[in-house]
Amino acid sequence: MDEKQKLFTDLFSNADDGIIYMILGSLISADSNNTIEEIDENLGHLKFLIEPIKACTRTEEEKEKLLDFVKSGIRILERDKEYIENE
Repeated sequence: MDEKQKLFTDLFSNADDGIIYMILGSLISADSNNTIEEIDENLGHLKFLIEPIKACTRTEEEKEKLLDFVKSGIRILERDKEYIENE
């Protein structure tokens, strides 16, 4: 695990739920995804966070909830990207 992944693993292990969901929500927010480039960047961030979530010290139930949120965000952004590309 590289240093950046370790930092995020520590964040997911120790941060308050509100902070974690604020970070994840900001990656999915329409305000942060107005262009293909922004969507691609945020998709990369969401995909990157999967491993740190899996490696964090939260309960399996909490990890699954976070992973479901991330996977939903990925689907939303992929749908938005497709919509923009087809405009």
